[in-house]
Amino acid sequence: MMRSIVVFLCLSAVLVSAGGCTSGRPVGVIYTNSSYDVHGLEGDLSDLKIGTSVGESYFGLFGFGDCSIATAAKNAGIKKIRIVDQDCKTVFGYTTITTKVYGTSGDDGKSKDLNSKK
Repeated sequence: MMRSIVVFLCLSAVLVSAGGCTSGRPVGVIYTNSSYDVHGLEGDLSDLKIGTSVGESYFGLFGFGDCSIATAAKNAGIKKIRIVDQDCKTVFGYTTITTKVYGTSGDDGKSKDLNSKK
């Protein structure tokens, strides 16, 4: 009986930490499907490139991938970032975090260079 309680408590702790997307955003232990803005500027978005990067987590115990803004921008050749969004999806402990970066490859006068030290 005592062993069953210990196993149950250990599994419960793993499931509680399995949310994966911990940042004050909506998180479900069994299922999460949320999107949120990280950074954004106003203006026309029709001519922007879109770059993505993806990270994965298994039960909050193992994490793989690179879901950074820099990698998403590099994947699309974006130099000037206009908008950054993230999507988080969790299904029974498997979590993916996808970062989407919208921007241009040149200086359009509207984008913010997040790499500048100003």
